[in-house]
Amino acid sequence: MDKKTLTITIIITTLLCGLPGLCGLCFGSMAILGAFLPDTGIAPEEATLVTGIAVMIVGASMIAILIPLGIGVWNWWAQRPDEISMDEVLIPEDDF
Repeated sequence: MDKKTLTITIIITTLLCGLPGLCGLCFGSMAILGAFLPDTGIAPEEATLVTGIAVMIVGASMIAILIPLGIGVWNWWAQRPDEISMDEVLIPEDDF
């Protein structure tokens, strides 16, 4: 992959996976914390249901955040230069 394609891939995965993942992580965390506040008016049975759903949202959000990171690391790792053999190195001749 050339640098332009790599940059576009990382931008697209960040917009489509990373940012929604961060929003879901914030929403899930707030739902977990909000389920156990004393004045919310949520029954204890519903609080455990809300907490379970919020934990699933947090897990899915973490996976969505890891997708752009994984693509970026994988592409960075694939772009390492190959070792140069001595046959390919051009050594200039001396003009003495």
